[in-house]
Amino acid sequence: MKIICLSKIIERLNTVNTKFQDQRMEIQGLKIEMIKCIKRIASLYLTPESFSSNLLLLNKNEFEEIEEQKKHFIEPQSFIRLISAELDIRLERINTWSEPKRNKFTEIFQNL
Repeated sequence: MKIICLSKIIERLNTVNTKFQDQRMEIQGLKIEMIKCIKRIASLYLTPESFSSNLLLLNKNEFEEIEEQKKHFIEPQSFIRLISAELDIRLERINTWSEPKRNKFTEIFQNL
């Protein structure tokens, strides 16, 4: 399951990378595309309140301490539900695992 999840996250990043390498992309669209990219990845991990419409409000200091980080991340069950819907339906199998195992899986991807 870890490999499936990681490969789907990388696939999502590659889609964005392809867009940035497109010769037709104009410089004035760069900032908008970067914001979309950040939001698309952040939406897999962070609560919507943590990355409101203004990305400049994200404070680096809030992510340096482990306890501070935790308040921004989506709860394990919500994370699993989200990746199952957004990345790959096969990830739904994680819901059959024990709670400690699900939490460990989530922790791996939230500590990348």
